[in-house]
Amino acid sequence: MRGSGYWLACWVASVAVVAAADPPPLPDKNREESARSRLAVMGWWCAKPGMLDTAPCENFKFLTLLKQAATHDEKKAIVVKRLEARRARRRDKAAVALARTEYVKMYKLYCTEVMAKVVELPLICKQKMRLLGLNLTDTAKTSTKSAS
Repeated sequence: MRGSGYWLACWVASVAVVAAADPPPLPDKNREESARSRLAVMGWWCAKPGMLDTAPCENFKFLTLLKQAATHDEKKAIVVKRLEARRARRRDKAAVALARTEYVKMYKLYCTEVMAKVVELPLICKQKMRLLGLNLTDTAKTSTKSAS
């Protein structure tokens, strides 16, 4: 039989392997800032003419309704209704691709407009552009070419 030191070493090694596989979570401050920024970007996007039927605006409406719900039962009803609608949409591959395209378009446009006005990009732009595999300088060049 092995001593407790052996088992402790095995446990530490297994925890280290699991911890190395998962990316570190964002600190709460960044998570809160990202959530506020996402809502701000969606609100900005949905205020544009003709955008109310896009996936980001549907998500924004849902989040707004959820925040306004006063009781747990109201929130639960809103979430259940949304889950049913999402299940139906997820089967349609074209709708999923369109939703992704709409989100990419929203973040690219927002971040290029913000980039033209400020020196330091908001955290949401840094995160989303990196996630989408887009280079911020290429995006800025594209937006200035299309503006001229």
